[in-house]
Amino acid sequence: NYTFNWSVSAKDADFPTPVTISSTGLVTANNLGGAFVTAVAGGINGQAELTVNPDTVIMVNPFYVSLGGFDPFTFQPNPTTANLTATTYKIDRNAYKTGQSNFLTQITNPSNLTWTLPLKGIPVIDSFYDLVDLSNQTSSGVTVTKKSSVTGAGTSFVIAHVPGTGVEPGISAITVMP
Repeated sequence: NYTFNWSVSAKDADFPTPVTISSTGLVTANNLGGAFVTAVAGGINGQAELTVNPDTVIMVNPFYVSLGGFDPFTFQPNPTTANLTATTYKIDRNAYKTGQSNFLTQITNPSNLTWTLPLKGIPVIDSFYDLVDLSNQTSSGVTVTKKSSVTGAGTSFVIAHVPGTGVEPGISAITVMP
């Protein structure tokens, strides 16, 4: 008859351990992130890696936008402005586990949803990604506009997120053409 000794450690030392474990091996999720759970009994170690994913996700539509230049199929000019929308979904884990196709339920976007251009703050790199401006930001949408000063091509990203929560951010890739 062996006694198991359980322990848990964060997968990334820069973040808090996302789970706790009881003396019987019951794991409880407390935060998002990765962890290693270790069981020791009779001198034998066993380890499992766990990932705690969010229950709420934001999806941005459209996922991909091309601004400026010409559409390669129609040879018509691409717009220089696009509207992005965010939709927030709650995941029904039981429906997902049982293979049901309808495991996402649309919920109201959080009122503190914000839109950002993530590639900011590193002067040497900023010039490569400083391609668009954001305007008309609300909890449900944003307008993205190609900067008139852009003379080359490049790609940037727009992120819809809710700071300080477990809501998984949404993203849209923006290709800018001269």
